[in-house]
Amino acid sequence: MSWVYGQDVGKKGGVMVATKGLYERFPDQIRDAPINEPLILGTAFGFALHKGATAIPEIQFSDYSLNTLHWLVLLGNQRWQSAGTVDVNVILRLPVEPLHGGSVYHSMCMEGFYASIPGITIVAPTTSRDMYGLLRSAAEYPGPVLVFESKGLYRMTLGDAFPGEPTDPKEIAALKRSIGFGGHIPDLPDDFRVPLGKAALRRPGKDITVVTWGRCTLFCNEAVQKLAAEGVDVELLDLRTIVPYDSEAVLASVRKTGRLLVVHEDRVFASLGREIQGAVQEAMAGENVITRVLGQDASPGIPSPIEIEEQIVVSPEKVHAAVLEVMSIRRAKAAADSAAPARPARGSADVFARPQILWTPSRNSVT
Repeated sequence: MSWVYGQDVGKKGGVMVATKGLYERFPDQIRDAPINEPLILGTAFGFALHKGATAIPEIQFSDYSLNTLHWLVLLGNQRWQSAGTVDVNVILRLPVEPLHGGSVYHSMCMEGFYASIPGITIVAPTTSRDMYGLLRSAAEYPGPVLVFESKGLYRMTLGDAFPGEPTDPKEIAALKRSIGFGGHIPDLPDDFRVPLGKAALRRPGKDITVVTWGRCTLFCNEAVQKLAAEGVDVELLDLRTIVPYDSEAVLASVRKTGRLLVVHEDRVFASLGREIQGAVQEAMAGENVITRVLGQDASPGIPSPIEIEEQIVVSPEKVHAAVLEVMSIRRAKAAADSAAPARPARGSADVFARPQILWTPSRNSVT
């Protein structure tokens, strides 16, 4: 049995209208909660301890899940400390990322906070098709799953259509409105799944690997189209599951291209992107891979004015510039193939790397 629980998730359908229509169809399984995030997650934990139970709590904004850290750590360790004898199928839905003037406490990216918690699986889908398939897989998984739902992706028509979905723009707009405001729930295939831990290859390429997830996939895709016209062949990987991420797919791609750019909405300092970068550098030691991580600017938080927010967050233009920066570094041949080249003078355009990390310091690292 499944149970959906959170602030205004019932008749109102949640602040993002993501659960609209569920209360009318499943009145015994949809419950509004008080404004008490530890209570929401704690009761979900208790419910999920019952055999065959799946708890799907929602916290209105991911920022307000920070006071549930104790529960998240306990959830992540439950199967380990019980030697696999206790299942806790909790699927915690969290709207994430900056959008339209949310300011400091409605704009957080949670990867840097939660990716290090042992035992937690985290998904960050880009398309509605992946969202549906990952939720189906999460419901069959015995452990806890966090779902990072990018606020900028709600009700976007992205990726492949489901069987029977309209393709006419007017019909698509009408369907989106009926889902978002009328609570219409379309019939979807019950057997469709997207496996946890598997990345999606959005575009093959040979010059550079771009790894991303969530709303940044849109930014990257726009930049990739422009770069293709400029002669840069980008391989684009959408992780979909960010913990554990598909390291095999990432390494296979970077071994082919020799260059890696990780793009995410989070700040770079102590980020998941930095972890992926470091793991690639360690796995490819001596192979002269060129890497960089691109994230939002190192500001204390997202400001209220939208005009300033747009300058701080990731954009297609920033992705385009970052790819060109990584491409501007010429890879040196491995030592086994040739002698190490002389390093050019500072400021020279002919820069070698053996290997080189392009690092943007956090404000915590600047005195």
